[in-house]
Amino acid sequence: MVCLWEWPLKGISSAPACPEYDDLMRDGTSIGQAWKVFIEKGREQADHPVSQILIASPVTFRSTDELLKAASTMINKQIRILPVVDDGKLVGTISRSDLAAALMNG
Repeated sequence: MVCLWEWPLKGISSAPACPEYDDLMRDGTSIGQAWKVFIEKGREQADHPVSQILIASPVTFRSTDELLKAASTMINKQIRILPVVDDGKLVGTISRSDLAAALMNG
């Protein structure tokens, strides 16, 4: 079964149980109704601090690292946005589409 989102969120023990996507669809729930359930569950968590779900030690790259190495890491670790850090300071981010464009344009 596929879950619409992961509950409980890291550090949030009060999160309600996640309805399974397949169960919602089997019961005749439309995609629109499933989305409303997702939004309602998200609103219940809206007052929790970002610190409860952030990635404290993300994979990072330097601005001098090779594009192929970044692309390989993003694919293997299923990373969508890669922080670029030089001398301990965030200098930017690279997305999958940024990499695809750079590799396609040579």
